[in-house]
Formats: sequence, C-alpha cells, structure tokens
Amino acid sequence: MPIYERWCARCGGHKELILKMNDRDQEVICDSCHIVMQKIISVPAFTPSSWGVDWRAGLSGSSIQSTALGRPVASRKEEEAIMRDRGFVPESDLGSHFIDDFNAKRREAVIEQDKVNATYQQNLKAFGGDKIKAMTETFPAHECVSGDKKTTY
Repeated sequence: MPIYERWCARCGGHKELILKMNDRDQEVICDSCHIVMQKIISVPAFTPSSWGVDWRAGLSGSSIQSTALGRPVASRKEEEAIMRDRGFVPESDLGSHFIDDFNAKRREAVIEQDKVNATYQQNLKAFGGDKIKAMTETFPAHECVSGDKKTTY
C-alpha cells in the first residue's frame, strides 16, 4: 500500500498515512487544530531496480565512490583495474616524490625559458627590431646543431 502525506495549513503539522488506493481521497483531521489537512505530493522513493541499478548499490559496504572514475565501484581493486585498462597509472606506482620532482623540473624549465625570452628581447632592442639578427644571436647555429643549449618551446 502506498504512503500518502497530509499537511495542516494552520499549525504546519505533518502526517504520513498508509492507505489503500481506494481510500486516498479520505479526509484526515489534524490532531491539534481539528481541521481537514491538505494533501501534499510526496517525493518518489529511490528504487534501484527502476533506475537500472543493482539492488545492492545502496547497501553499506557494497560500493565505494570513486572520485577518479566518477561512479561507484565494488572495491579499490576494481577501481585500480578499470584505471589500468584505461591507461592510467596509480599514484602509488610513481614514487613518493614524483609529483614534487615533476613540478620542480617544470618550474626550472619555465625559468630557463623566461631567460631565453629576456635574451631575445634584449637582442631585439640591440639590433633595432631586426628579428632575424635577434634570433641568430639568441640561438647561434652551432649551439642548435650540437644541442649544447637546451630550450623548451
């Protein structure tokens, strides 16, 4: 049998009633105000089978929400297997300081690139805006061919 809700407009009282379908229009009287309560629309219950979800999905301990996948998984082992199938590498496989080391190398590369950019701008001013001369001075051919000067683009 379905649950029907009633609300009292005067005192704000609330009742949930289990009624037969034939009795759903029955008048319900407020216990404190003694007036007829209004019908209100209930929020539908979440029934996993009607949403296409496994019936165990909401039970405690049966699933873990994976932030990486954006969906629930049965265990961390399942999450890791899905991530590996998609080509991702777990953070635990990267080493303890991988992220810090990567960020430090990236900062160093940005600093080096800023130095190269500053040198190019100085050469551009020194040669009166001639971009070709500024480029050849900033990146001499012998350094580019030998690989002595490392630059990032």
